[in-house]
Amino acid sequence: MRRLRDHLPKGLYWRAYLIIILPVAIMQLLIAGVYLDSHWRATSKRLAQLVAGETATLTALYEAAPGPAQLKWVQRLAQRPLRLTVQLEANAALAGKRCFVSLSPVGGYLPDFLRNALARPIWYDASCPGKRATIRVPVSGGVLVFQPLKSQVQAGSWLPFLLWVLAATAALLTVSILFIRNQVKPVQQLAHAMHQFGLSAPDDAYRPRGAREVRDAGAAFLAMRTRITRHLEQRTHLLAGVSHDLRTPLTRLRLHFAMQGSGEDNAAALADLADMEKTLEDYLAFARGQWLDELEPVDLS
Repeated sequence: MRRLRDHLPKGLYWRAYLIIILPVAIMQLLIAGVYLDSHWRATSKRLAQLVAGETATLTALYEAAPGPAQLKWVQRLAQRPLRLTVQLEANAALAGKRCFVSLSPVGGYLPDFLRNALARPIWYDASCPGKRATIRVPVSGGVLVFQPLKSQVQAGSWLPFLLWVLAATAALLTVSILFIRNQVKPVQQLAHAMHQFGLSAPDDAYRPRGAREVRDAGAAFLAMRTRITRHLEQRTHLLAGVSHDLRTPLTRLRLHFAMQGSGEDNAAALADLADMEKTLEDYLAFARGQWLDELEPVDLS
């Protein structure tokens, strides 16, 4: 868990984006995968059943009265409205030529339905280029070769659905990005206002906005800033009074020792008064916070 936490984003924007988008994206993928798999398989099975029934019916019609006339009648019936092509290969072998081995699970549906409908061995192949598959059915005197359209054998509607899912996901991402950005921006503005106040340069243009919790935090910050500013002003007035009260007796003492002459004791007393005044000035400067503004370059080497 610690290693996973180290790789997770640290910013609020990307964390909120991850919290909202990741579950939705996973749900979209699961729904798309399950729906496509079930829809594709179920539709392909129904199409295969229809083609198997049509093939079995045409085979039975031909076998009812084998001959050239019956074959032409079956060919016309197969071409319209069934959109099948039928040929008779006299004294031909059942197996035909395959272009390559198909790994699609849909390819196994139609042969099983054909064997059940015809109650005999058949040969099926849809691996060759082109729009048609090949079905070879043994009959007396040869092999009937049926060529249905591949769209009649297996479902081909997965691409529009996949495009629709991708378009919906893209729209969701766009809306989520805009929403998260609008929610995170007030937090960033609040952090900037706090940072500026910490540097004694308050951002007077800041106004609480965003979600209710963020507005409450912004209002609490403004109230705190007002109290602190008022406290600093009161402290400044107090220090001004303390400075006046302390400077007056120090001035009297300095004047008193200056009038005593230039003896060694007077010089030592005046030096002590100078140290006291310097200490007082440093304390007052520190108390006022002026030391924060007195920045000087330093040679680190």
